[in-house]
Amino acid sequence: MRAIVLLTLSLLPFTYGHAQSIATDRPSSQTDNSTTVPKHCFQMEYGLLGENLGMPGAPTNYLLPNVSMRFGIGSKIELRVLENYEITNNLTSTSQGLSDLQVGTKIQLFKKEDSKTVLAFLVHTSIPLGFEGISDNQFGALYKLIGSYQLSDKYAVGYTLGLAHGESGPAEIPLSVLLSRSFGSKFSAFAEVYGGFVDGFSTINWDAGISYLINNNVQADCYFGTGIGNSMKFLSVGFSWRILKKSNDE
Repeated sequence: MRAIVLLTLSLLPFTYGHAQSIATDRPSSQTDNSTTVPKHCFQMEYGLLGENLGMPGAPTNYLLPNVSMRFGIGSKIELRVLENYEITNNLTSTSQGLSDLQVGTKIQLFKKEDSKTVLAFLVHTSIPLGFEGISDNQFGALYKLIGSYQLSDKYAVGYTLGLAHGESGPAEIPLSVLLSRSFGSKFSAFAEVYGGFVDGFSTINWDAGISYLINNNVQADCYFGTGIGNSMKFLSVGFSWRILKKSNDE
């Protein structure tokens, strides 16, 4: 039923607009875009991801797909709905199904034309509605400060600092730094270092990738990553599209 609802939302009668080019959270593992989607905008970001933790007996995970839907409900605020279809293979069994549903918002804190700095704040709530073997079986929350700074016409840096916790277990402090470079008006590339601190222990990973702007409203991407001091590795491809709703006075 939840899959049908998500599909229905993605087919709502919006029409293409011609505003500034699409700005996506993809591709990167942890550094979200520091801007919200425009008011009256619906943006869908799809991805396919395969991940191997690289340890004996560790499962191989697939997200087929992972979906992020973003709705611009104001000039500085968006509503977000995230869902994955996960497949987890280990030595003895396979679990698959929808993951826990995530709902949340991103709020634009600071953005001015004469400033190179952009700031946003993101909040997600995880609702334990996933399939058995996939669900965390508890509510969770994520709070994240997202920033970016335009170094030049071609280079920009992004960064995040967050707090994630569930109903039980230790909290995590995720953080990331990303450097991006544009190549003309269509191609861009990035490299990111990200990780987290949990109960005195830390994990650090890196990833890199490219994106291609097909038109102002459609983007394709590909990125990969691996661990630093651990054997995790992953590969993801995806595409995103933005659809602007006609205003009532048009």
